[in-house]
Amino acid sequence: MPLVLPRDTHFLHPLESVVFHFWHPEKSISHEHTHEYCELFLVNGGSGIHVINEKPYLLTRGTLCYLNRQDYHLFEEMKDLSQCNLLYLGRDRFNVIKNIAHLLPQPEESSVWQIDSQIMQQVYARLSAHQESAFTDKWLSESHKEMIFLEVLHTLNQWRYKTQDFHSSDDRISQILIRLNGQWREPLDLEALCREFGMAKRTLQRGSVITRASRRSNTSPVFGYCSLAISYDLPLTR
Repeated sequence: MPLVLPRDTHFLHPLESVVFHFWHPEKSISHEHTHEYCELFLVNGGSGIHVINEKPYLLTRGTLCYLNRQDYHLFEEMKDLSQCNLLYLGRDRFNVIKNIAHLLPQPEESSVWQIDSQIMQQVYARLSAHQESAFTDKWLSESHKEMIFLEVLHTLNQWRYKTQDFHSSDDRISQILIRLNGQWREPLDLEALCREFGMAKRTLQRGSVITRASRRSNTSPVFGYCSLAISYDLPLTR
């Protein structure tokens, strides 16, 4: 049976519904465990193996994982791993915010995603903006923390993309375009992109597939330029 980490492992005050935990583990957590709370975490550096419900995933910089209370997991082969854990009691267990389900992966979606370095830096900066010592009133401190948590959920929902567990070629291409939408100022390495997402260059460049994926994506106008850059092997930088 997996070890169950109780609520009071991290939630030390009755008003706490969200905890930001910046974590630098020194060794592998080889004991399978679950929690009395939910968790999402973002890898800032290093590498490792994260086993969720007996399925292994590679952890690298920019990996984003969502875990529910019923999920059990463990970490292996961690090398200089640095991450931030966002812990929360449940989707309906907050003091101020509510209705966050649409910002989390749906049951049929993967629990493991990626975000690019620029977005990750923005998220880390926002999380670091909460300083417990700045508040004399615990209620104000917790409401401020919940609002930051909600803002971060919105950012991650907008910019996350998958590199595995795709439903179709269109789904795969949509995720590639979401990634490029946040990196359009950087040089486009189409060969490396195809290797990362496991897709043939010819398939990626098919204009009809790119167009269908673009129409379904609700992102900025840069998205269309990224589509053209892939289709005609153009540089992203302008």
